[in-house]
Formats: sequence, structure tokens, C-alpha cells
Amino acid sequence: MLIILQAEWSTVTPTPLRRGPTAPIRLLGWLWRAGLFLFFVMIIAQLLLPPVTSSALERAIARGMGEPAEVQVRVRSFPAAEVAIGRLDHLSLVVKNGTVGGLPISRLEMQAAGVEIDLPRLLQEGRLEFSYGGPGQLKVTLSEADLDRVLKEYPISGLVDPVLRLQEGRAVVTGRVTLLGNELGLKLFGGFRIEGNAVEFVPQNLQVDGYDLGAAVTKKILSSYRLRLPVEFLPAGMNLRDVRVTPGALVITAGTKGTGQQTR
Repeated sequence: MLIILQAEWSTVTPTPLRRGPTAPIRLLGWLWRAGLFLFFVMIIAQLLLPPVTSSALERAIARGMGEPAEVQVRVRSFPAAEVAIGRLDHLSLVVKNGTVGGLPISRLEMQAAGVEIDLPRLLQEGRLEFSYGGPGQLKVTLSEADLDRVLKEYPISGLVDPVLRLQEGRAVVTGRVTLLGNELGLKLFGGFRIEGNAVEFVPQNLQVDGYDLGAAVTKKILSSYRLRLPVEFLPAGMNLRDVRVTPGALVITAGTKGTGQQTR
């Protein structure tokens, strides 16, 4: 007897092996993570570096004042990493009740662009040295008390115990003088104006013990009663633009060429 055995063959499809990411994909993933890390570093630097630099500048400027003064500094730079090497897109400075360049001031406001700071000297010695290549503006306000201090430091020849008062568009200086052995009250009326790159008080009229003198005598006497304000506070590259006498305050503005006359 013939027995036929029939076998049924089944074909099994092998499961393909899973392969890891190719080299280009791994590289793209690494670049993505590195880029994300750098992005967060830049964000953190943009948030932290300007305030830290502003605080360092405030401390350095306050030390340079030699007396208590309120100093506010704001810096701006993009990317902020440039702050670390002393490069600033913009610097804003406000000083209240300080002494700048030997001149007592109630308020100083300065704006400058394209600023470069000697950062190592600032951090190591606390000294502020900077230059700027962009436009700059400056506004200085002196009160009557500030100007009285200036009169004591830089007295008007022959005038004793001078006191300066400011009205709209006019300044009045009162004091005492000695003429022919007699002490008399003197009152000078005038204003402030720019002479070259300096600010001067220029008297225009005077009274002695309440009496007006003749024009000829007045003209001869007035030439000896002038006050010149030191302007060492003026940064290099800035020129005086305007000086205004307002009630209780003298306002001096300066700026680089092409920046206008006002600093607001």
C-alpha cells in the first residue's frame, strides 16, 4: 500500500530589524539642543547683564561724587553679551544733588549712544572712563542754593556775602561793597549767557543802597562784576547749546553736533 504524505509549507515573512537614527538625524538633534541652550543663555544674559552693569556704574559714579548723591544709570545693548566687553548701544544717566566737575548741581541728565566703557578699570578700581561715538545730550539744573555755593567758591571781586536769586529770564545778585570807607548794599541785575564754551553771569544794571547810578558809571562798574561758571562737567565732544534762567533754577543744555538744543 502506498501512503502519500502531503506537507503544507507556510511562508513566514521575517520582521525587519529596527535601526537607530542615522547620523544626519542625530546631528540635527544635537544642533537643535545646542541652539535651544544658546537661546536661553542669550535670554538670561539680556535680562541680567544690563542691570548688573547699571548697578556697577551707579556705584562708581556715586564714589566719584565725593558726597552723597542719588545716581541712576540705565544701559541698553543688543546682544547683551557686548555689555561684558564694555560696549553699550545706549547709556542714560541721572544724577541728583551731587557735585560734577567741581560744580554743585541739583540734577544732571545725560543720554549717549555708541558708548564704550573701560570695564576692567571700572570693576577693579571703581573708576569710570568712557567714550561714545554716537549722539549725546546733556542737561544740568542748578538751584539758587547751588549757585550760592558757587559764589562762595568763585566770589565776585569786591562783593561781600553775595546771594543770587533767579526770576523768569533774570538773575539778581545782592551783597555788600565798601566804597570810600563806607559799606553799602549792592544789587546786580543781569542774566546768564554762553561765552565760548563757558557760562557767565553778565550784569546789566545795578543799584547802590536802592539808588540807580548813571549809565556811564554803571557801565564802568559792571565790567568788574562777572561770574564765570566752571564747566568741567561737560563730556568731551559736547558743546554748550543753551542756558535758561527760570524761577529758582538755572538750566544748561549741551549736546553733540546735530542733536538739537534741548535734552528732555
